[in-house]
Amino acid sequence: AAALEPPASVLLEMSARGDPGASAHVAEGRAAAHAEGRRPVDRRADLRELLRDSLISTLFWGAMLAIAAGGDIQRPVQFLIAFLVFWRFWRMSQVTSGMDTAAGLPYTCGFVEDGDTVLFVVATLHISPRSPMDAWEVIHVTNPDLVMVELDEERLGPMPPPPPAVPEVPRPRGEDLQPVVFTRPDSDAVPTMVHAQRAVWNAEWAGSSVRGRVVYDPENVYGLQQPARSRWEGHLALVRRGAASPGEFAAFAYKAHLAGSAGALAVLVIDSQSDLPTVRISPGTSVWNELELAWRTRNCGFPSLPVLLLPKGDGERLLAMCTESPTLGEFRVLEDSHPRRTLRRRVCQGCALFSSGIGIQYGVIDWFDVDIGGEFDTAVEAAQSMGVPSECIDVGMDAFLRRIGLALLPTPLNVLRALRAWLAFPRVLVNILFPRRGSIDTLGCAFLYVQAFTLRIWFAFLLGAFCASLVPVALLRLFSWGGAQAVEMTGAVDDVDAETTEECVLIALKMYIMPRLYDAVAASRDFTMYENIKAKARTHEAKRLVAGMGAAPPQRGAP
Repeated sequence: AAALEPPASVLLEMSARGDPGASAHVAEGRAAAHAEGRRPVDRRADLRELLRDSLISTLFWGAMLAIAAGGDIQRPVQFLIAFLVFWRFWRMSQVTSGMDTAAGLPYTCGFVEDGDTVLFVVATLHISPRSPMDAWEVIHVTNPDLVMVELDEERLGPMPPPPPAVPEVPRPRGEDLQPVVFTRPDSDAVPTMVHAQRAVWNAEWAGSSVRGRVVYDPENVYGLQQPARSRWEGHLALVRRGAASPGEFAAFAYKAHLAGSAGALAVLVIDSQSDLPTVRISPGTSVWNELELAWRTRNCGFPSLPVLLLPKGDGERLLAMCTESPTLGEFRVLEDSHPRRTLRRRVCQGCALFSSGIGIQYGVIDWFDVDIGGEFDTAVEAAQSMGVPSECIDVGMDAFLRRIGLALLPTPLNVLRALRAWLAFPRVLVNILFPRRGSIDTLGCAFLYVQAFTLRIWFAFLLGAFCASLVPVALLRLFSWGGAQAVEMTGAVDDVDAETTEECVLIALKMYIMPRLYDAVAASRDFTMYENIKAKARTHEAKRLVAGMGAAPPQRGAP
C-alpha cells in the first residue's frame, strides 16, 4: 500500500548526492510543513513527478493487463523472482572493502552520507528475536555519537542515565516538582518553600497563580466526604493521602472533584511516605479505576482544580502551622509537557486502536508473552554501555492518532491525495523490489526477521493477525453494505446488482483507506521524525547517528 513519497527520504537522498537544493527544500516552508508533519511544497518538482508517475503508471498497468490477458503468468513471475534474488546478491557484492561504509553492518541496516555526517538506520521487526541483536551490532560497529529510537518519551519513558555503581533510591527530578510558598500574615517568620509532586492535569492552568488560605478540616481528614462550601470555598484544602479504611476508594482525582464542588482553589495532599513518587499523579491507576471515578463523580473530564502532593515531613509541619494560626499558600502553576488524557479521550483512542485491529493484534501477541520492541531497550542499553546519549524521535500517541483521523476524513483533498498515491504505486513498487546501495531492503529484511521466528511467535503472530482482521473487515463490510443500500434506494441499481454494488463500494473504500493510512502512519510521520533527527543531531553536535526504526518501504534509494 506504499504510495506517497516520504519527504525525509527525498531530502536525505538529495543531501547524499550533494544536491545544493536539499538545504533549500528544507528551509522552504519549514515551519508550516513541520507543524503539519508534511514536506515543504515544490510545485515544479511535484508537477514533474506527477507527469512521470502518470506515464509510468499507464505503462505498468497496461503491462499487467496484457500479462493477465495472455493467461500465462508463471514465466514472468519466475523471471521476476530470479531477478530479485540476483539483485540482492549484486547489492551485497558491492561491499568490497573494510573501508566501505556498509562493511561489517548487518543486512538490515541502511545508511546515508552527507559530508562527514552519516546516518545509519536499523530496520527492525518488533517481534523478531533478531531485531535486538542487529540493533546491538550496528551500534557497536558504527561507534555513533548519538542513538535514536522510533518511540516517544511517553511509550519508552525518559531515557534513564547509566546505572550508578551503588544503587540509589529513585527520587523525582527537581524540575518536575511544583514549588509552593507558605506564609503567616500575622507573624514575622520567614516564608517556607515546599516542593510538591503535581498532577498531570495541573498543566490545564499552566501560568496561572493560585493563592489562598490553607484550610484543614478535622472532620474530613482524607477529603472523601462532601465538604460544605463555607469551609473550603476560596481556600486551599489540606487533606491526607489515602483513606481511613483499607480498600476505600480514595483516588487523588476523586478528592479533587469533591473539593472543586465545594469551591476550593486547590488540594494539598500530605503524603504517607517521606519520599515523593517519581511520576506525576494520574486520574486513576487503570481504565477501570477511571471508570469508577467517572461513575462516582458523573464526570469524564479532569478535576476543576490542581492537586499537589506534599512530602510527609513538610505536610505535617504545614498542618501544625495552619492549626496554630492562619497560613497562606501561593504557587504559580508550572508548564508541563507530560501527556495528559481525559477518560473520554482514552476511551476514544482505545476504540480506535481496537477497531483498526492494532490493539487486538498486539494484545494477542502480548498474551503469548512475546517480547515486543526489545530492540529499543537494547539500543538504549548499548548506548549507555558506550557512554553515548540516546533520544526519542517519534511522535506521541495523541499526535499519531490525530494524523490518522485527519487522513481518513473523506475530504476532496484527501480523495485527490489517494488518487495521486495510486499513480505513484508503480514507482514505489520498483523502489521496494530493487533497493539501491545503502537503502534498506524491506523484502530482504522481512525474510531475515521472519526466519528468526520461533514456533510460539509464529502462532501468536498468525492468530493475532487473524483476530485483528475480523473487526476492520466487519466495519468495511458494514460501510459497503450501507453504501450499497443507499444506492439501491435511489433506484440507480436493482436488487440483482445490489451485491455487485456492495463489492464495488468495498473496493473503493479499500483503495481510499490504504494510501491514506500509509500517508498518516509512514509518510507524514517520517518527515516529523526526520526533523527530530536533525534537531537532536544539532543539540548533541553529532556526526555519526544511529536510528532504530520499524522497517518501512524505501523511497528513491534513501534508507
